[in-house]
Amino acid sequence: MHMRTVYVNGDYLPETEAKVSIFVRGFLMADGVYEVTSVLDGKLIDFDGHAVRLQRSLDELDMKNPITKDDLLEVHRELVRLNGIEEGMIYLQITRGAPDDRDFAFPDPETVPCTVVLFTQNKPGLAANPVAQKGIK
Repeated sequence: MHMRTVYVNGDYLPETEAKVSIFVRGFLMADGVYEVTSVLDGKLIDFDGHAVRLQRSLDELDMKNPITKDDLLEVHRELVRLNGIEEGMIYLQITRGAPDDRDFAFPDPETVPCTVVLFTQNKPGLAANPVAQKGIK
């Protein structure tokens, strides 16, 4: 299996070196946003639509977006390039971050930065999959 390069909080790393705190609120409380973008022929599919939905989801959770749309697009493109993705997916998670300890109260976004993680999955035959062809009811 090919060692993937992933993105964690501003750094591109081999997947085996990627680490986040056990106190990340997305892990403890599902306090985060998840988005997935398809890649076909090495190109991102409907990135703008995903960026709009991501922002709407963050707004609904009253979370500040820690990465600009342009920077996020560059991260997506770089992960496609670094991992040689022709057909596959890019998974994105943005969480409210990792305070020093578990608490129900939202951490102060000025002192606890969001956690941003992206990784790819190579999926040859993605476009030919019957579910992709016909959709899901």
